[in-house]
Amino acid sequence: MSDKIIIIAFAALLASCSGSKELSSNSKGGHVESEAFQRAFFEAQGQKAIGNAEKSYALFQEAQQISPENDAVYYELALYEFQNKNAPLAQTHIDKALELDGSNYWYHLLRANVELELGNLNAAEKAFAKCSELNPDDVQTYFELASVLLYQEKYDEAIKVYDRLEKRIGISEELSFQKQQLYLQQGKTDAAMAEMERLIAEYPQEIRYLAMLAQFYMESGNTDAALQTFDRMRAIDPDSGILHLQLSEYYAAKGEDDKSYEAMKKAFESPEVMIDQKINVLLKFYSISEFNPLMLTRAYELLEITEKVHPDEAKSYAMYGDFLLAEGKFVEARDKYRESVKHDQSRNMIWSQLLALEAQLRDWDALETEAAEAITLFPVQPDLYLYLGMAQGENDKFDDAIETLVSGRNLVIENPSLTSQFYSLEGDVYHRAGEHQLSDQSYDESLALEPNNVFVLNNYAYYLSIRKDNLPKAAEMAKKANELQPGQPSFQDTYGWVLFQQGKYEEALGWIKRAVDTTPNTSGEVLEHYGDVLFKLNRIEEAVYFWQRASDTGQGSEMLMKKLEDQQFYE
Repeated sequence: MSDKIIIIAFAALLASCSGSKELSSNSKGGHVESEAFQRAFFEAQGQKAIGNAEKSYALFQEAQQISPENDAVYYELALYEFQNKNAPLAQTHIDKALELDGSNYWYHLLRANVELELGNLNAAEKAFAKCSELNPDDVQTYFELASVLLYQEKYDEAIKVYDRLEKRIGISEELSFQKQQLYLQQGKTDAAMAEMERLIAEYPQEIRYLAMLAQFYMESGNTDAALQTFDRMRAIDPDSGILHLQLSEYYAAKGEDDKSYEAMKKAFESPEVMIDQKINVLLKFYSISEFNPLMLTRAYELLEITEKVHPDEAKSYAMYGDFLLAEGKFVEARDKYRESVKHDQSRNMIWSQLLALEAQLRDWDALETEAAEAITLFPVQPDLYLYLGMAQGENDKFDDAIETLVSGRNLVIENPSLTSQFYSLEGDVYHRAGEHQLSDQSYDESLALEPNNVFVLNNYAYYLSIRKDNLPKAAEMAKKANELQPGQPSFQDTYGWVLFQQGKYEEALGWIKRAVDTTPNTSGEVLEHYGDVLFKLNRIEEAVYFWQRASDTGQGSEMLMKKLEDQQFYE
């Protein structure tokens, strides 16, 4: 059974239950009910009004026992059973109510919903038809009847229902579109176009309808008719954005890309074309512009136009940011995302993108400020706490960072990978704070949840190595990281440095040499490590050479200059 049909119809029914239906305690024939019945019936209504459904139901049952020929009581019993998912018993009661009074609109409406629940579409159809007969001014009933007919694939009958409604309320966009879709679904293209022409005749200045007609013609390959329709649109408004959007599609289909783009620019310059339509076009450019410089240039032109025409639309800035991010223009992308959240703070995904960029750019002050702001907007979003804790840790606010990370970790539900990230970051903060035991515990917790996390394996191993603590464990983790993700210079350097601390200088040399050879812009730290290993192997001249290269990068340890001056290794 179609849930949509039931929901639409039942919504109308529930809206009526609080009193719009005039229920009488007297029977249809005008018979005045007994005082006992009146007391039970009205007390039941009172209990129903204050939400005591079961007490109300019991009192209606009592009233039914007193007067078994009162239709209103059966309606109330049926309504209770229906609301409590007992459709068969509801059917029994509503049938009795209709037997006693077959002219009550509300009884037929409940009957229709009960039959829908039971899957009796034909019976529901008849009940809705009776509703529209009894209350011909109730527009919703026509739509409900049409929905039941559509579910039975009685398309022509549904169209007739829409026609009947149209006679009462006049030609409308909603009705016309419904009929057009039904005609198209049956392959009756001419009828659909004729229906669209009727709508256009009713609203001759509504250019959107002409655009839809032109779309029909283009999709059916009737380009001459499409061009004629464009002329009709141009006569109404030659600067219409909708017209130029259609023309752009028309030229694109003919392979005339330059004309298509010029028309697209005019469409983008028009506020008439909604922001979402423009975003959809830009998404197409996004998917093809990576390997097409011309398309990328044009995309940026359209993005500039979009910002100018829609300066208060967050989506225009976010889309611009996506293009810049794809090109690796991180600072410019960050600025666009900032502008986006300034105009619309409700989009969590944009906040996350902005915070990720701040972290990548290592702008810890901005990350701390923006992550804190995002948390006020999305207080139960765990990843935001990761960013705030990261920034606080980098800003040496260690206690704040741990408090933030623990709070965020407690928000995680059934996501071991994310929980592992929290523990890993807690380990980083504790390491920076010099709390090595707590740092190790956090890394162990992280790896217990995600044992193949190469970054935790690498960092944990390196921190152990520089402390010369538990070197066998460090070697095991560093080796595993390289096995899981071979060719990573930082992982190679870590393993080499662990081996160095173990006194395995020949092995260490091989691993750190890989790190040096893997990247043309080797870090000063790795170059210094390489020099240290060479020195231990008594290759002094080579060691000094690599120490000098490390110094030239502006990086390296505090002891690097002393090593160079004395040509001696220092811890």
